[in-house]
Amino acid sequence: MDCFACKKLSEREDGLVCVACTRSLMNPLRIELTKVLLEKEQLEKKVNHILDPENHPAPDEEIKRLGISYQENHLREVEAEELRAQEEKVRELLAVKQKELVGLRARRDALESSNAKRQGDLAKAKKEAKVKEKQQVKEAKEKEKEAKAKAEALHNKTIEAKATLCREVASLMRLRQGKKKMKDGTIKEHYFVSGLVLPDLRQINNMRCTDLTAVLGNTAFIVYLCSYYIGIKLPSEITVPHRDYPLTTIMTPAQSYFGQNIPFPGFGSALGSAPASPSTSRSDGASIPRSRPLFIGSDDHNESVAQFAKKDPVAFSFFLEGIALLAYNIAWFSRSQGFLQGTNSWEDICDMGRILYEMLVAPSHSPAIMRVMSQRDVHDRRPSKASGSGAHDSGSNSTSRLGAGSHDSMHDFFPRSAYSSATRNWRFNNYNMLADPLKKHLLNEMNNAEWEVLNQDEWDDGGEKMDEAVFIKTRAMDGATYDDARSIMTTTMNKMAGMEIGSDESRDKGKGKSGWTKVKSREKP
Repeated sequence: MDCFACKKLSEREDGLVCVACTRSLMNPLRIELTKVLLEKEQLEKKVNHILDPENHPAPDEEIKRLGISYQENHLREVEAEELRAQEEKVRELLAVKQKELVGLRARRDALESSNAKRQGDLAKAKKEAKVKEKQQVKEAKEKEKEAKAKAEALHNKTIEAKATLCREVASLMRLRQGKKKMKDGTIKEHYFVSGLVLPDLRQINNMRCTDLTAVLGNTAFIVYLCSYYIGIKLPSEITVPHRDYPLTTIMTPAQSYFGQNIPFPGFGSALGSAPASPSTSRSDGASIPRSRPLFIGSDDHNESVAQFAKKDPVAFSFFLEGIALLAYNIAWFSRSQGFLQGTNSWEDICDMGRILYEMLVAPSHSPAIMRVMSQRDVHDRRPSKASGSGAHDSGSNSTSRLGAGSHDSMHDFFPRSAYSSATRNWRFNNYNMLADPLKKHLLNEMNNAEWEVLNQDEWDDGGEKMDEAVFIKTRAMDGATYDDARSIMTTTMNKMAGMEIGSDESRDKGKGKSGWTKVKSREKP
């Protein structure tokens, strides 16, 4: 109910004066404030749920849907904001890159221009370099040709100097050729060294040992000096006389060029002297190789080779090996210089004087130094693909030239030159192929000579009766058909077995008569 006093005085400016009226007047305002606060609380719950749904649960489904919707919208707005920020960054980066691209394009244009200029300069430089290279190659070829010509000329002069030295040696040692007319009208050639006859090795039986020793020593000295001047290494090492080594010896190919100080083998029967015991023989043979003598004979000045062979067959066997090695050296030396004629059979090789004369003296008498070889020799001299590829042009021709084959020359090194094929393809690849038939021939001749010996008077008196005589020609042995396995001259460090075999063979050959019959001595009419 209304307060009489407050109602009455309610129009007054100073307001209400009653507590009850004042309270009743304020209640509607309080109610409005409460409503506002409640609404605020409800809104605060909605907002808290929307902003933080995990800590503030939704009071009802509608608030929950609003929270979800708000979250989705908020996420979309955040994503859109991020996209706008990224887009802005990309635009800024794009602007920067566009500016860089403009700079790179400008640089590219500058580089293209520079590269085009450099390519032009390079093409021009290549063209000039090609022309210059051709000129340099041409000049180098001309210089190479001149150098080759000078080297070839120097090589030819060297060869001529070597050949001149060898011919001077032959001249100083008086290597000569003599011709003698035989009784049958044929002309027989003889060769002399220092005034002594250099015989065919098949005809040494009747020579005096002193003469044969002297001529063999001089011949070996010629071969030694010529091989030294030319620079060719012979298969068998020759030892010339020097201090405490009075006579010439020769080594087998297997024992040559070892640089050992080999003692002098001795004279005469000392060559075949056996040691005190087999153990001493084995120890001595294993340490010191034994050289082959190029001397023969004893103190008897008139002793012949046949007489010495009967007296000391072992020493004679070693001597035969020595002269076979010397003949093999001479034939090999001749083939190494391209002189192949007369070295294809053991009979021809035995004629050492003819081979030396044809190689050292005969070329200087002819108008041309270089001779054309026969077709067979050309085939022998033709190099193989492996060896001929490294040979020089000067050594590939089919000519013989003294001094061309040498181990001391890099221009035509002998193992790589065409001249070496003449020695590689030689069928006499072992000196025993010469020593064995020579020994057999000489021993047979000695045995046959025992049956009849005629002096000069008997030859003169019986010359008119020679038509009644019967001549039996012995069969010549060829080195190509000779069996090396039958050789009794193969020498090893142990000499005792070889000595025993040689002496036994000599004794066996001395016993048989081979079907011959002794001829009674002729009586003068």
